[in-house]
Amino acid sequence: MVIYTIIKCCPFERKPQIMIKNKLIERLSKNNLLKDSFWALFGNSVSKILALIIGITIANMLGSEDYGKYGLIKSTLISISVFSTFGLGITGTKYIAQYKDSNADIINNICHDIVKISLYTSGLIAIIIILFARQIAMYLEMSDMTSTLRLSSIAIVFNAINTAQTGILAGFKKFKDISNYNLITGIYLCVCSIAATYYIGLNGAILSLGSSYIINFFLNNFTLSKIRKNYPKITKKKSFIKDMIFFSLPLALQEGLQSLSNWLTIVVLVKLSCYSEYGIYSAAAQWTAAISFIPAILKNVTLSYLSDTTTNNSKIVKIMLLANLVSSGVFFIIILIASSLISRWYGESFDGISIVLNILIFSSVLGSLGSVFVQELISKSKNWITFSISLLKTILIILVGCILIIGMKYRGAMAFSYSTLFANIVYLSLLVVSYKKYLKS
Repeated sequence: MVIYTIIKCCPFERKPQIMIKNKLIERLSKNNLLKDSFWALFGNSVSKILALIIGITIANMLGSEDYGKYGLIKSTLISISVFSTFGLGITGTKYIAQYKDSNADIINNICHDIVKISLYTSGLIAIIIILFARQIAMYLEMSDMTSTLRLSSIAIVFNAINTAQTGILAGFKKFKDISNYNLITGIYLCVCSIAATYYIGLNGAILSLGSSYIINFFLNNFTLSKIRKNYPKITKKKSFIKDMIFFSLPLALQEGLQSLSNWLTIVVLVKLSCYSEYGIYSAAAQWTAAISFIPAILKNVTLSYLSDTTTNNSKIVKIMLLANLVSSGVFFIIILIASSLISRWYGESFDGISIVLNILIFSSVLGSLGSVFVQELISKSKNWITFSISLLKTILIILVGCILIIGMKYRGAMAFSYSTLFANIVYLSLLVVSYKKYLKS
């Protein structure tokens, strides 16, 4: 006992402790997963905060009705853009991460084809919107926004290409560049959208959003051009490209389904209720970005590492599940405590937003956990499984929402917050079952 006490009090005992701490710090600094996760979070966290500030500021400037219109147009543009990428952003991350070292000859082919397909498909969709902008505006009960819709169609092209570019950069593990570019674009959008909304109104907010996509495109293209110079020039097309497109099909359907779900939620909510109810739902849903922004940012990091055949996938899944649970859980508790204060920020026209907010943020925690299982299944080419589960989730959101509004006379925002929660519970449960089944096979 005496010897133990002397050893414990001896000043030389501190040296091993210091050495252990230094070695731990050194190991952490050399951990590529940790470094890539940090850079993925750094710029994106700031840009998400800026997006939240933009949303609150614009909501106060426009009021619930015009803010509902802004949300509908924004969601429509993003939904259409996702369709045009054909899931090639995720495919680019997987294939480039898998082959950038072992099969460098096809890297430029992959990059070229992804951007080319995104350009052609999004361009075609943009032309269709320009031609039918008046009919679309009338259907959405916004006949005065025809010109704005036509002009905003340009944003569809750039947003689609940005999605593809970001996927490619993630495959190269250029998360620092992605983060910095998101930060720059976020600052630009914050300044431009607030100023444009103040002077022009709703049209200014929409046009500012479109211009931010253009800024982001040029930043991404700058880095990609430098990277591609290090690989062999584009060679004759190979059958491998067909495999890549086939791999993308269920991903395209899944991405399109998610955007379609968001768009249908808006349309059904507006049709069965009113723009004011969607304004409340949209304002509350915006706070789910705070819950899911870390898991959403880490999706590309997760997929990039899970697609690497040298990594321990089971260990990566456990690490990312813990990271998502902690990050989303912390924000959930903070927002839950501050929900009453947050509801007062939006003004009297957003009555009932507090309850809707609490339901949606809890639902978002469940979705954040599910995203880890999705990336693991995708890395193992189980894309059709994830699509099937996502399809069921979409059906449940719309169906349960309609039942609550029509059959049980719920307010629109409340009905779809409950339907979203129920759908996410089913969604996470099925993903866990599919993951365990895959491990046993």
